Amino acid sequence: MVRVFIAVELSEEQRENLESLKKKIRSTGANIKFVEKENLHVTMLFLGEISENDLKTVEEECVKAVEGLSPFGLSLHGVSAFPGEQYIKIVWAGVKDGAEDLVKIKENLDKNVSIGMKDMRKFAPHITIGRVRDVEDKKKFLSLLDKFKKTEFGKTLVKGIKVKKSTLTPEGPVYEDVCSINLS
Repeated sequence: MVRVFIAVELSEEQRENLESLKKKIRSTGANIKFVEKENLHVTMLFLGEISENDLKTVEEECVKAVEGLSPFGLSLHGVSAFPGEQYIKIVWAGVKDGAEDLVKIKENLDKNVSIGMKDMRKFAPHITIGRVRDVEDKKKFLSLLDKFKKTEFGKTLVKGIKVKKSTLTPEGPVYEDVCSINLS
């Protein structure tokens, strides 16, 4: 069994900008498990644990899901936390340009990929920056996030999606590309 998800990658510029943001967030003293720079991405569909024998089927279904879709621009804009300010669990960066394209890909993946878990929640394109364990000074933390609510964190051209394998280790997850599917 392998732990698998489908993702859209970020540009190096976007990753660097988010790294700078993480340093500023660290200065608030909040206890956060940050996503490693190389692991930052937009999760399109989390399949969970699937059989290695099913990877080829997932790839074929992903090809169908993006058939006829063209490359598009993707900009990261703003930062916030959810589920909300009273109970903070995730720090995330939002998607501005390209959000509608990501929603279309997600809808197509939901229709075409038959293997793995199904998440029926409304898809909100975002990049998870970190998972919050504890925030002692909530006012300081939220004030910092508020400073970056309208900040752009870079642009990229999305040329495809990737099926990725995630191996959980004590140091954190290790991601490996299973395959890349290009937009036409």
